[in-house]
Amino acid sequence: MIYTIPFSFLFLLLDIAWRPRVLQCVARGRELTTANRHIASSKLCQFFATAACIGASTRVIWLINKESYLKVMQQGPACGTIWIAAIVMLPLGRALLALAVWYGYVRYNQFSFSP
Repeated sequence: MIYTIPFSFLFLLLDIAWRPRVLQCVARGRELTTANRHIASSKLCQFFATAACIGASTRVIWLINKESYLKVMQQGPACGTIWIAAIVMLPLGRALLALAVWYGYVRYNQFSFSP
C-alpha cells in the first residue's frame, strides 16, 4: 500500500503544515502546543477528521484491490495524503477507532494489503 503514496506528497504536506507552526513555536515558546490543543479540542473538527480518515482509508484499500493500476496512481496519492493528515490530526483514541473501523472493513470485504 505504501507504493501508492509518493513520498513527495507526504513531504510537501508536512512542510506546508508544520513549517509555520514550528517557526511560531520558536518565536513564541509554547504557542504550538496551545494552538494544537484548541484545534484538537473542537468536537466538530474531530468528527470531520474521523470521517475523512475512515472515508479516505477505505477508498485507498478499495482502489488497491478493485481498480486498475492507472486509477490507483491517479487517486491513491490524494486519498493517502488525506488519510495520513487526518490520522495525524486526531487524538489517539479517535485515531485508533478510525483504524479499527478500517481494519474491520478490510476483513469484512476480504481485501489484501498489497496490490
